Amino acid sequence: MKMKIELIKEILTYVENNIPDKKPFESTLYLVLPNTTFSTKELLYHLKLLIEDNFISAVSSGKTNDLYETEYFITGLTFKGHTFLKSNEMDNWKMWEEYK
Repeated sequence: MKMKIELIKEILTYVENNIPDKKPFESTLYLVLPNTTFSTKELLYHLKLLIEDNFISAVSSGKTNDLYETEYFITGLTFKGHTFLKSNEMDNWKMWEEYK
């Protein structure tokens, strides 16, 4: 599967704006991107990439879903994730356009 930078942006923005105050949320249950055109399989793949590269802080729930993907408890963005989003906001999302 190819990486889709638009989905990376959607996920990071969603996690930053919707992180719960007191407890983490499970990826497949609560990470529902409104108005997205991406499939669940694409969403989970990209979420896994962001977790593996330390943009999103998460721990494995020990369960797998119907697609045999590990479910995660997402606790928020890491410093790296926040910095990445913030630097791109200041550049008017120039970097996103370069990836398209």
